[in-house]
Amino acid sequence: MVLIAVLLPVLIAVAAFAINIAHFQSLNTDVQIASDAASLAASQAYFSDGDEAAALAAARDAAARNPIGETVLPIAADDLQYGFAERKSLDKTYDFKTDGNINSVRLRTGALASGNQTDIRPLFAIPGFNMELRSERESIASRSVLDLSLCVDRSGSMAYAIGEPSVYPPAPASAPVGWDFGDRVPPGARWWALLNSLQTLHAELTSASLNERVNLVLYDHESANTVPLGTDYDKIAEELIEVTESYEAGGTNIGGALSNASWVLKHDDKARPFASKVVLLLTDGIHNYGTNPLSAADGLKRDGVTVFTVTFGDEADQATMQEVARRCGGTHHHANNGSELSTAFAEIVGQLPLLITK
Repeated sequence: MVLIAVLLPVLIAVAAFAINIAHFQSLNTDVQIASDAASLAASQAYFSDGDEAAALAAARDAAARNPIGETVLPIAADDLQYGFAERKSLDKTYDFKTDGNINSVRLRTGALASGNQTDIRPLFAIPGFNMELRSERESIASRSVLDLSLCVDRSGSMAYAIGEPSVYPPAPASAPVGWDFGDRVPPGARWWALLNSLQTLHAELTSASLNERVNLVLYDHESANTVPLGTDYDKIAEELIEVTESYEAGGTNIGGALSNASWVLKHDDKARPFASKVVLLLTDGIHNYGTNPLSAADGLKRDGVTVFTVTFGDEADQATMQEVARRCGGTHHHANNGSELSTAFAEIVGQLPLLITK
């Protein structure tokens, strides 16, 4: 009895210590979850408008929604760092640097580690042991390495103006006398609005500091991988200008374009296995040739490809394009003029994948 009386407090202290350690291990998991949520939120906010104050506010809001037990992870302004993260092969991790173009936000839990802004105590106080959680964790959210297939509708309807019925004959209203398919695109055509908006897309991708490779799929009643995956935007521009100079009539094979994009993202020798796979498809019309777009979308979904769709003008089949995007985890955008088309592309770039890279 004497021995039990002597050892019982020791056993209780050991049990309390073990419980406290297990409790802190659980809280450390909560710290990492809160850090990951906060870095993702900060990245999304920062890449929307480049505002560090907005990024900090978003990080704090995400932390509040992912508490550590009953405590909110404190985040000071200097806990967030902005830099560049790059992954060069599948067997390497992302390397983060605080110089270069910004494509990542790093969160370090410095405020928590310092103990200046919170006091997370153990479940059981043990005399002689001053235990508190001062976990130092790190989370980096980065713009993804991206392989992007750009699918552009070059059907005959794109030679007509927005709001103008694309029924031939007659020729587009803006076409010069004697114009016919095979001639240069008329000055008021939807095609010109598309070319201008693609310049916006290029600028947005560049400003987002994405490590992207882009391929061009042009489609009418047929579909072709016109430019292979790469970073040669001049080549894409050259192909589009070539179409401009001699614009042919044609139908709309949306399913074929999606199937071609899928092949490129899986089998092109420039496709990177560690890159996020994205299709951005634009159409001003209704699928009327070849593979059903929804069947093609199901194949893309199985391959983990995200699809964003953009419809242009009143004649486009918005419902089908909405469903294609929904099935493949992307979003659908509709534009009624060139300005709205540029806005749609800018919004899509803002929604491109963000990854926890550490």
